[in-house]
Amino acid sequence: MADLQASLAEVGGAVALEEFVIDSRLARMAQEAGVRLDDEAVQRERLALIDSVARGSDLSTEQAVAFVDRFRRARGLGPRRFDALLQRNGLMRALVASEVAVTQSEVDEAIRAATGPRVLARIVVTPAFATASAAAQRVRAAGGLEARKAIMALIASSDSIDASAARGGQIGPMSAADPSLVSTLRTALSLPVGEVSDVFAIEGSFAVLLVEGVTPAPADANAVDPEAVRAQIRLRKEREAMDRLGAALLGQGRVIVTDEGLRWAWESRPGG
Repeated sequence: MADLQASLAEVGGAVALEEFVIDSRLARMAQEAGVRLDDEAVQRERLALIDSVARGSDLSTEQAVAFVDRFRRARGLGPRRFDALLQRNGLMRALVASEVAVTQSEVDEAIRAATGPRVLARIVVTPAFATASAAAQRVRAAGGLEARKAIMALIASSDSIDASAARGGQIGPMSAADPSLVSTLRTALSLPVGEVSDVFAIEGSFAVLLVEGVTPAPADANAVDPEAVRAQIRLRKEREAMDRLGAALLGQGRVIVTDEGLRWAWESRPGG
């Protein structure tokens, strides 16, 4: 390990140190706020992650569990880091709970999006910008829609870390007006049929999307459960508040790194 230490610090030190800084400051903040996390709360975070994947990708629970395992491996989330992630999410969710509220207008907007036209698409999500950019160029070079669909499906199956990879990257039908989707994804879904998006950031990764078609929504407003919509909006707003909290914790004060390899990784990271 002594021989490997310097190389490990250069390869993954920045990510590990970011997590350490956030977790240390988060623990202090939670202690000051009197927030504690028990085993049941951590288990709820684990089940919520699996449920979110299953509902968002039309996967069975077993398929969602398999995808979460694949996602963990792609992100280097072994047992220690994955447990830390669940703890982090649980504490953050508890700390931001009081600032998250859902208005009736937000629910109404989401219902309108759910009952409007829907977009069918294929997506490739990768950890590296260069991989997503190469995918976009390869798909654009394919020409017609059918050829582009075939190339996207092939790339998604082999390279994508999204749950849709098992379906050749196919996602949807979904509304480009859905407020629960990140703005970069909504912009990509608004493209004309057959168009390939530029590379865009999504949940810490990089993606490229092909619009396959547009279909009318299968449901009417009466078929949508407003309370289920409200719950989904709350989850999204919690996630946004948690992301803001993480950024704020990371930005609190200067981090002084004395180890040479770790300092190089820290200063070389994006935004470092």
